[in-house]
Amino acid sequence: MKRALASTAPFGFPETDPVLFLQACHQIGIEAVQFYRNPDDPDRVDVVEALAAADRAGVRFHALHGLFGPDLDPSQYNPEMQRHCLAVYERDGRIALDLGGPMVIVHPSANKNHAESTEKSGKTELHEHGERYSALFEFLQRLADIGERLGVTYLLENLPGYFPCGHDVRNMAKMIREIGSARLRMCFDTGHAHMTGDVADQLRRCADVVQYLHVHDNDGREDSHLVPGEGTIDWPALAVTIRSADLHAPLMLELFLTHQEMQKQVENGLGERLAALLPIN
Repeated sequence: MKRALASTAPFGFPETDPVLFLQACHQIGIEAVQFYRNPDDPDRVDVVEALAAADRAGVRFHALHGLFGPDLDPSQYNPEMQRHCLAVYERDGRIALDLGGPMVIVHPSANKNHAESTEKSGKTELHEHGERYSALFEFLQRLADIGERLGVTYLLENLPGYFPCGHDVRNMAKMIREIGSARLRMCFDTGHAHMTGDVADQLRRCADVVQYLHVHDNDGREDSHLVPGEGTIDWPALAVTIRSADLHAPLMLELFLTHQEMQKQVENGLGERLAALLPIN
C-alpha cells in the first residue's frame, strides 16, 4: 500500500456537496477516498452517483466505512447479533467492490452498554470483558472467511475507552495475528488512540497488522475530529514511529466538515500544514 494522504468522502449529508468536498481534497493532492454515508440514512447508497461524483472530483474510492451503531455489536455474545453483523458487513463488502475500493472499516463493538457496565463490580466487568473478546474473536474468524470469499479486506478500528471492547490495540492486534488472514487487518485511529494513551507507543504495538490510518486530532478527552495540529497529539513522534515501522498505509483525514469548511481549510494552507506534520512520502 502507498503511504499517501487520503480523505473521507461524505455522502447523504444535506449540508455537504460531495463533489465540492472532494474537489477541495483534490486540491491538496488527495487521489483516494473512503466512502462514508450518513449513519442516519444508511440505506441511501447510490453507487452510480458516488462513482460519478468521484470522477468529477478527480479521485477514486479505495475503502468504505462499514455501518456502525447500537444495533451492530460484533463483541456481543449473541448468535443472532453475530449473524446480523456478518450479513451487514458482507453487504458492505459488496458495496465496496462496486465502488472499486475493496477495504471495509469495522467497529469491534458498540458503546450502548457503557453506562450500565460502569455500575457493575470489577469482577463482573472483567468477566464481561473476557466474554466480549471471545465473541469478537469468533466473529472475526467468520468475517475473515467472508473477506477471503469476496476478495475484500476488513479493517478493525480501535475505539475510544468508553466502548466495552476494541480500545486495547494489543488485544486486537493479537487476535488478527492469531487468525492469520490477509483479509483481516487493522485501521489505526489516531484520535481514538489519543483518548486511551500515547499514540506513537500504541501504533508501535500493532504496526505489523495496520493497513490503514484514520488521521485526526483532539484534546485527549473528546472525540472531536480536529485537523491534525489543532489538538494535543504529538505528531512528530507519531511520524517517527510510522517511518521507523516502515508502515506504508493511507493516511486518511477523518474530518467531518462541510464542503465550505473544507474549502476554507484548503485556502488557509491545509496541504502545507499536513505536509509538515505527516510522513506523506
